[in-house]
Amino acid sequence: PNAPMPGNASGSLRILCWNMRGLFHFDAKRRRMKIQAMLALLPRADILCVLEAHCISGEVESHRRAFGNTHTLMYSAGQKDDVASNEDDKGTAGILVLAKNSTFAAWKTSLDISIAGRAVDF
Repeated sequence: PNAPMPGNASGSLRILCWNMRGLFHFDAKRRRMKIQAMLALLPRADILCVLEAHCISGEVESHRRAFGNTHTLMYSAGQKDDVASNEDDKGTAGILVLAKNSTFAAWKTSLDISIAGRAVDF
């Protein structure tokens, strides 16, 4: 677009990346704790990348509201995203990218998936 490069008021871009080791943990208490920790990082990040979210599409969509509305949520679920998959492999990998709306207001944000749940282009 015909807009300056994204950045905050100081002209910098703050990118945080976290290997979450299972944001969507099967234990509800641990899952809530991890989501709360992630939400605490959002105000400090123009882009927050969560690696190893261990998610399937339905889980991400069911928690979308919990992530608030300050950032646009994009994700690539693990390769074993269908119900016919081996349960042991289901939901492995997974990447979430949250882009701050105020930073990227003039830009179209999207995620191109290179390898499902493993590699994305923002």
